[in-house]
Amino acid sequence: KAVVSTQSTGELNLCKPKTLEILIEMVSDGQQHILVEVLVKNFDNSSIKLDPNSRLILKKLDFASYTDTEHGHLYRRLMDMLENVENPSKEDFKSIVKIFRLSSISTKKGPYVPIPNLFKFRLEDLKEASTLDEVVRILISSSRVVNMNVFLDGVSSWYNNVYRSVNDTPPVKGPGEETLHLIASHIRKCNWNPVPSDYCLQSAATLNITQSNIFTELTTDMSAKSQGHPVRVECVKGYSPEELFSRNHDIHFNFKTKSSKTCRKQGLCGLIIAVKAGSDGNDNSFSMELVTEPNFYDLSTHFHRETLLLAENIYLTLDIIKNGPPGSGPECIWNNCGITWFERPRGIRYKKTTYWYWGNHYFWKHDTHEMLVKAGLAPEFTEYCCHGSNSTIRPVVYFAK
Repeated sequence: KAVVSTQSTGELNLCKPKTLEILIEMVSDGQQHILVEVLVKNFDNSSIKLDPNSRLILKKLDFASYTDTEHGHLYRRLMDMLENVENPSKEDFKSIVKIFRLSSISTKKGPYVPIPNLFKFRLEDLKEASTLDEVVRILISSSRVVNMNVFLDGVSSWYNNVYRSVNDTPPVKGPGEETLHLIASHIRKCNWNPVPSDYCLQSAATLNITQSNIFTELTTDMSAKSQGHPVRVECVKGYSPEELFSRNHDIHFNFKTKSSKTCRKQGLCGLIIAVKAGSDGNDNSFSMELVTEPNFYDLSTHFHRETLLLAENIYLTLDIIKNGPPGSGPECIWNNCGITWFERPRGIRYKKTTYWYWGNHYFWKHDTHEMLVKAGLAPEFTEYCCHGSNSTIRPVVYFAK
C-alpha cells in the first residue's frame, strides 16, 4: 500500500467522503496511527463533535491492537477526547463504548483471552443438590452463572454425574411449579439470550419442560442470528483425542460477522483458539484460549477487531463422533457435549498408552474401562459415555449473551 501522511488527508471536515475512503484504504496496518493523529488534530482545532468523516475513521481503527504500541499515546489521547464528545447520538455513544471495551480487553488481557466457560466451574458445587428444585436454586443464585448455556449445562451435568451416580438412573422428578416460575423470572431479569433448541433438548427433557411454555423462552431457531454473528460454528476439522489433548496446536473457526461480510483479506474470517498441552504429564497446565493478537493469525484465518468483543460471549462445547471399525462409518454422534462443569481433560497413563477423558466423556471402549477400573485408575460409573479411543472430537463455539 502507498504511504499516507497527515498532510495528504488535509482538513478533515473539508475532505469528501469518497476521497477519505480512498485514503483510508491506502493506509497500511502499520500506519493506523496517522488516522488517529488526524482525528486528534481535528478535535484540537474545533469542538469535540463526531461528524460523518470522524465516524468513518473511528470505524476503521483497531484500538485493541495498538493502544500499547509506540504510538499508544495518540490512541490514549484520542480516547481522552472521546470522553468529552458533545451531545453524542445513540449510535455515537455505542461506538465510543465499543472502543473503550476493545481497548480495555487489549491492555488487560494480552494476546490470549480465556474461554469464559472453561475451567471456572466445579461439579462439586452442585453435589449438595438431591432434587431438580435444589440444583436450579443453586445455579440461579450463583453470580458466575451468567447465561443460559452455563445454566443448562449445569442441569445436565448434575443429572448425569450427581443424580444418576446415586439413584441407579430412575427418571428424575420434574421441578415444581414455583421453580419453573423462578427460572422464567430469572431469564427475564438477566436478559439471557435463548439457545438453539437442539442444544438444550437434553436439559429441557431433564427439567421435564419440553412441552412447557418456558421452553420457548429457553430456545431460539438455529437460523437466528446473535448480534449479526452466527449462533453456532464448528471448527474446520475434527481431532482424535491424542491430537486434541496431547500437543500444542491451533483450532480454527471460520465465519462471517456483520461487519466482515465484505472483507477482501486473504484467507477466511474467523477466530483461533490456541491449545497448550499439559507439560511432562501435568494435565493441570492444559489450556484453551482465544487468540486476540492479529500477528498470531495466519493466512488461512485472519483477525477482525470484533473477535475481541466475541471473546466475552464465546461458549465452547464438543461434538463427539463414536467411530465404528475402519471403513464402517460413525456408530453414534453426540452433539453439544457440555464441558463447562468439568475440570481440565486428563490422560491416564497405563502400560505405555495414554487414555484420555474430559469430565464424563471417556475416550476408550467398555473393555478398556473395565481394565482401568480394576487397576484403580478410573471410577466405575462411566459406562454410558465411553466413546472409544478412535472417536473424532470437533470443538464447537456458540455465541451466548
